[in-house]
Amino acid sequence: MRKLTLQDIGELAPKKALLPTPVNRVIFVNDRSGSMAALHSRVTADVQKRIEALRESDKRLGQKSFVTIWDFSTYSSNPLSNVPVETATYRGFVGHNNMTALNATVREAIDGGLKIEPLSTDESFLVIILTDRGNNQHPYEPLEVAKVIKQLPENWTVTIIGPPVNMTWANEA
Repeated sequence: MRKLTLQDIGELAPKKALLPTPVNRVIFVNDRSGSMAALHSRVTADVQKRIEALRESDKRLGQKSFVTIWDFSTYSSNPLSNVPVETATYRGFVGHNNMTALNATVREAIDGGLKIEPLSTDESFLVIILTDRGNNQHPYEPLEVAKVIKQLPENWTVTIIGPPVNMTWANEA
């Protein structure tokens, strides 16, 4: 008798059929460092408005959207991860300091998005980075982040809202 491996079991499992409905994956990356403290309530309100706009767009266009949110200052946090837009609510970030883990958080957000199982034959990713400046906590070098962005599939878009000061990877990607 032959022993089954995990790979064998995976091959025997029925494959999940992909939906024909368009699916949007929106990943917000929000700078919550000390220099952004005066804008915290504005950022929170803006992200929530964008979630509500996605919700309305889904209803109107018959598509499905999911939201992931990453907040960062010295460290990153992931308060929402791949949540259907119908149930997504963003309440903001508590606490901040003067450090900025921009590179690490962008990398974590992209790595997390790449691990999401597709639901549709028509799936797209949008990464929205909201920051006022560059990175001063760098476990990842800027050119490494640029390389990751350049290697993303065609169904990915990465955009930055804010000045490109000290974001060398933004200029390289």
